[in-house]
Amino acid sequence: MTGFAAGLVWLLCCAAVLAVMPYVARWRQGRPAPIDWRAGLVALPRRYLRDVHDVVERRPGTGRMHALTAGGLLAGLGLVLLTSLPFARASRLLWAGITVFAALGFVGSVLVWRRRWPRRPSWLSGGAFYGLAPALACCTAGLGLLALWSALYGPG
Repeated sequence: MTGFAAGLVWLLCCAAVLAVMPYVARWRQGRPAPIDWRAGLVALPRRYLRDVHDVVERRPGTGRMHALTAGGLLAGLGLVLLTSLPFARASRLLWAGITVFAALGFVGSVLVWRRRWPRRPSWLSGGAFYGLAPALACCTAGLGLLALWSALYGPG
């Protein structure tokens, strides 16, 4: 069961890389621009958090909803990657932590999904992001069930 969960995480990471490849190909067609990578990387966390705060917090509760979704998913997947270490794989406490974070991510993604379905409010963007919430709900639900099984019965 442990190998399956870790393999699933790596498979999802590979799928994410494949999904980004068309964008990378399109970016590579443009002309190079002088970029100070170091300054950009140093400023990235602050700029990202500032942008997220300014955009997401326009409506009450959306910041907490997005924090549940992204935080639960990223923390759960980060802990799953730790299970690739032999000494951590058998830890039921680690699997219980993955279960908790996956459940938080599931709750957040269901809240995001409910906000957009059955009718998307006019102030929200559409397009490819419309299918992201159900996909994240399925991903976190599956991860949570696998982790719960491993936490209760030990990794198989």
